Amino acid sequence: MHVLIIANVDADAVCATQILLDLFAADDVAYTLVPVDGWEGLRTALIEHGEQAHSVVLLNCGATEPLIPYLRSGMTLYVIDSRRPLDLSNVYYEDNIRLIVSRDEWEQLDIPNICDVEVSDSSSSEESGDEDEAGMDGSNERDIFERTEQLDDDEVSESRTSVSEQLEIARSSSDGEDEMEKSDVDDDAEQTDDAEELEDSTNRRRRRVSDVADSVGRREAKRRRRMELKRHREDVLWKYHENSWYSPSSAVLMLEVAHSVGRTTVEMMWAAVVGISSQLVEYLISHDCYTTVCFDRLRAFRMKFCPDGSDIVRGDDILRLKFDDEIMLPLYAHWSLYTSMVHNDFFFCLTQMWQQSGALIMKALLAELEITLEESHQVYSALTSERKDAIFRHIYKHMDDEFASFTAHIGYSSRYNSCDFARAIAGRISYGIVEVESPYDRFIGAQEILQKFVDGGDKTPLSKAIESYKSCLTSLVNLVFMSISQSLIVSVGSFYLLCLPQEDEARILHCRHFLYIFVHYVLRAFTVSSHSKNRANRPLFVAVPMSGENTGWFLITGSMPANTDYEDSNQKSFIGRAMQKVVENFIRDGARRDFFDSAMVLIRSDQKARFFDGLQATLEIE
Repeated sequence: MHVLIIANVDADAVCATQILLDLFAADDVAYTLVPVDGWEGLRTALIEHGEQAHSVVLLNCGATEPLIPYLRSGMTLYVIDSRRPLDLSNVYYEDNIRLIVSRDEWEQLDIPNICDVEVSDSSSSEESGDEDEAGMDGSNERDIFERTEQLDDDEVSESRTSVSEQLEIARSSSDGEDEMEKSDVDDDAEQTDDAEELEDSTNRRRRRVSDVADSVGRREAKRRRRMELKRHREDVLWKYHENSWYSPSSAVLMLEVAHSVGRTTVEMMWAAVVGISSQLVEYLISHDCYTTVCFDRLRAFRMKFCPDGSDIVRGDDILRLKFDDEIMLPLYAHWSLYTSMVHNDFFFCLTQMWQQSGALIMKALLAELEITLEESHQVYSALTSERKDAIFRHIYKHMDDEFASFTAHIGYSSRYNSCDFARAIAGRISYGIVEVESPYDRFIGAQEILQKFVDGGDKTPLSKAIESYKSCLTSLVNLVFMSISQSLIVSVGSFYLLCLPQEDEARILHCRHFLYIFVHYVLRAFTVSSHSKNRANRPLFVAVPMSGENTGWFLITGSMPANTDYEDSNQKSFIGRAMQKVVENFIRDGARRDFFDSAMVLIRSDQKARFFDGLQATLEIE
């Protein structure tokens, strides 16, 4: 048995792939791994490697577009993708396309009935039959009237001829009174028959006209029913595709798959929590969704791999996990506390660091938190245990956002928070984009960090990735600072628009991870930088100039309004749907939708103004 694995190049897919490979290693399953970063790469991988394997696993790619065109004879696709909504053709074609979704989520997806979205063969036959009938009726109606009129004229003519002939015979007859009386009787009888024939002809004509009217009525009723079915189908599809969102981590789902076959390990558990943490730090899922997954879906795994008193277990090669309260400061355990707070969206906006008074406000805040300037500029891990605990509690209370997460360490090495570990993996992937590495090199580089950590091996790749992430996050915050201080965000009708200038620092935004973080940071800063409530009521769109082989193109994405009241924890967004409609209706040439994420699109520079004009029109209509 040979399995083809096609995985998207993101942190969650790296973790899900690692769990799957551990399962394959236990059963000695041969596989081919092909990382891809877009639809074109996915299509190429299926074409080039599809003949070698009848079983293909897609991780974080493929679920939102039709996969039927890429199926080969005897091929089965197993799709594990966190993007929603699922493409309906993939849902209905379940013989060769297996969508792996948790049972609880499946019940909440509201998949439309196939009868509501597809035209059946009988409906098609009925429609074509109606068209044939309409054609026949259209040509026959005239024939019916013509034949009826002709028949009536003939009958009347015959009747008149018969009467005249009888009268002529009566006048010329010389046979006597008996014959005349007989002729008169015959004439009366024939006239009666002629009258009956005229009445029958009239009735036949009326019946034929009635039949034609009934046929037209039936055809009109069928036409109205087809129109109603069409409108119903469009309404169902629009409601289903109106929003897009992300379901919880594919790595968590892979952990549950491993549990179903009795193969879970602590290493798989760590990969799963890193996967779900990567979604949180990228703002793909909400804090509530993250908490629900950790406390509900991972409850059994926490009891097994994170028991109370687990610190008693000793050993230089044992991976130990702990689930406890945490603060959402990026890399604070590996950075100075002051720098970490400056690069956190909460404290960055609270102190308004884009203003000249921002540094003074930050110092006043540190004093309020009972943190000295010397301590704030020290590496947090270098502080004493007592001071670390005290500072942790002060910050945790001030952020007023209860949060718990996982930490891991092997032997006596440093502890790593799952969110920071996810940042390191995402940083390795993103740094590869800046350095123009292939998707395979970026994926394998990130996988190496995870593999060496759980194996207790060399931590050098992890340390380099953390340092790289610090540099990228610094560049990101500088871009936010520039965008707010220089008032680069402008109002365009029903939304706000930020067009970044060509900057070297903007290259980090060419990847989804830092692009989504930047949009979240800049929207939050833009909202709090003014007392106007209107800023929180409109979506924000960002255009990032590309470089290299994509020079002359802009990467465009968007974010929902800051005060959006979500119905649930899924953070459903209409941004992707709106951008798709703009490309379809306004941009004939000059757009590339090669990203797996619907809220990202490349627009050629000469089409940028047309794109945003179309976006304004689309948002106003909706």
